[in-house]
Amino acid sequence: MLDERNVAALRPVGVLIHLEAPAETLLARLGDERGGRPLLVGHDLSGVLTGMLDARTPAYRAAADHTVDATADIGRVAAEVLRVVASEADVLSDDERARITA
Repeated sequence: MLDERNVAALRPVGVLIHLEAPAETLLARLGDERGGRPLLVGHDLSGVLTGMLDARTPAYRAAADHTVDATADIGRVAAEVLRVVASEADVLSDDERARITA
């Protein structure tokens, strides 16, 4: 979402949802699993995450149609994302909307 061309390409085909969580939450979720994340390897994880959030959050918020608080457990976050998607009239068919709101 840092490149406006990506936002322009995605906006017509769906709803853009920013999952927002503070660095502390992300750190707890990452634990020691940073091997597959090159930007995090060999660096002060807290400092890198905080810096990335400070730099990227304004662009993520600006691009998003909706922001969802992602500090809750995965089930609650997923339920909120489904609620948001279901509220968008042109994103789901009536059958899809019925399945996720049942």
